[in-house]
Amino acid sequence: MTSEKRREPPSADAVAAAAAAALDREVEAATRVHEGVNAVYRVDFADGDRAALKTPVLPDDDAFLAEPEILSRVARETAVPVPDVLATVGTDAGPLAGPFFLTRYVAGRNVEDVLSLSAAERERLVREAGRHLAGVHRVRVTDGFGDLRAVDEELTTSPGYDSWEARFAEMADEAAAGLRGEARVADPEPRFAGLEPAVREALIGEGSEDRRVAPAVLHNDYRPPNLVFAPEGGDPPLARAVLDFGGCVTGDGLLDLAHAEDALVDMPLGGTANAASLRDGLRTAYAEERGLAPATTFGKRYSRYRLYARVWRLRLFEYWVEFAREDEADAVATRWRAFVRDRAAEIDG
Repeated sequence: MTSEKRREPPSADAVAAAAAAALDREVEAATRVHEGVNAVYRVDFADGDRAALKTPVLPDDDAFLAEPEILSRVARETAVPVPDVLATVGTDAGPLAGPFFLTRYVAGRNVEDVLSLSAAERERLVREAGRHLAGVHRVRVTDGFGDLRAVDEELTTSPGYDSWEARFAEMADEAAAGLRGEARVADPEPRFAGLEPAVREALIGEGSEDRRVAPAVLHNDYRPPNLVFAPEGGDPPLARAVLDFGGCVTGDGLLDLAHAEDALVDMPLGGTANAASLRDGLRTAYAEERGLAPATTFGKRYSRYRLYARVWRLRLFEYWVEFAREDEADAVATRWRAFVRDRAAEIDG
């Protein structure tokens, strides 16, 4: 794992004061509810209303400030349920050590993984996921490909590529190197270095991209921890809000769908009796919402993206193994190696 300079998360009192100043409202309390790359707090107002405040722990402020811009665009231009942005305060413009933004607080059920959902809820989730991602992928914010950043209140990409071919080649090279542990964040003892040659050939071989790709906004991490769910047995929709647009990039929307398919179907449930039904539900909902023909949409290019999504996770196997159905890590590793080999064979065939 890598060690990076981190900001100390602000105290609850500092967050309460920052929220009160940003919204000119009386705040009763602030409570930290999550800490990772960002620290997230629930803010309780004196009138009983609530908001969420998010501030970065890893100081990449331009990347952080892209999220409220993207949330606002998604809210304006799509039917995807995202929390309303209430205020954004930039670097050195507020009382906290870093920038922050506030959104409406969306109450609901927290679910950590697909395996915690009932069979019926899994079917509902994949169909909603397909529609949500199709909506997000309609949003256009820049003509380039890369990580999204907000500079002078304008969204841009860094690094900025004019070509999806060049951008995906770089991503594929980094993912393959991650199998050897050569990544910014990786397991200390990589298990999958032996897969690298076949992965490189499949991901970076001739015809590895489609030059007609338009730079869609990609969520990049659509899975249960980044959703707010309705109570068990509640009325549709199942997902009340899609959260965490903090890792957004621009690229081919099908790559984002492949990441979601890996997280919602293949990683936890690949090889089980209902995996095919879930996969079909996700793809059908997405294709219908985008007006695409499944027969021509989910070919070799999509197989390549499915392979990339899994290889990207293998560099941090010790984390992602917790979301698999098997109890033993070795059993998970065996199944996931077979998945990589099957996808490589599809691409080469």
